[in-house]
Amino acid sequence: MNRKGFSLLEIIIGIAILGLIGGLLGGILTRVYKGNNKTTLVGSIKQNGQTSLSTLDSAIRNAETVVCPSTTLTSTNLVIQNKDGSYTRFTFIPPSLNANGYIEQDILTLANPSDAPNLCNTTNFPPLAPFPITDRNPSTGISVISGSFKVQKSSGLKEIVSIQFEISPPILGGSGFENTIGGDKIGFQTTVQLR
Repeated sequence: MNRKGFSLLEIIIGIAILGLIGGLLGGILTRVYKGNNKTTLVGSIKQNGQTSLSTLDSAIRNAETVVCPSTTLTSTNLVIQNKDGSYTRFTFIPPSLNANGYIEQDILTLANPSDAPNLCNTTNFPPLAPFPITDRNPSTGISVISGSFKVQKSSGLKEIVSIQFEISPPILGGSGFENTIGGDKIGFQTTVQLR
């Protein structure tokens, strides 16, 4: 018998094979897309963390002295006296329900330098013109979830400041696979000695 064309069974088998290949390719492309988003997110978090560390490092390294915290405490505030006599305060602000945590910087001047040790208490000396050194955007920025400063002093040497903080994706960035990172946070730490 001379046949022209395909039987219904051959067409159904062909469609099933094409559907299976399409499903496999779609799954591979979805994983590649999600992996690319995760890489972009981790890169953004690391870049923001390194920029923050660089800002902290530069300010501390060029400071005249550390006002607080004392060498026996770990604090979320750091106050340094600059060479020009002004003071710079860095504060870790924790995240809230709809806002990212961030690192805040404030530059202060005092009429009475003996008030300098009180600058660590933000209730007594509220920030005058604070500005964040991390990206606070709740959808696209990053969230500083914890952080602390610790000061060490060795005889004959200037103070050494230890900085550590952890950053996570933004609070409103979503909870899908593409918005998560391994362990959901990236830690940063360094030590800086005053010159």
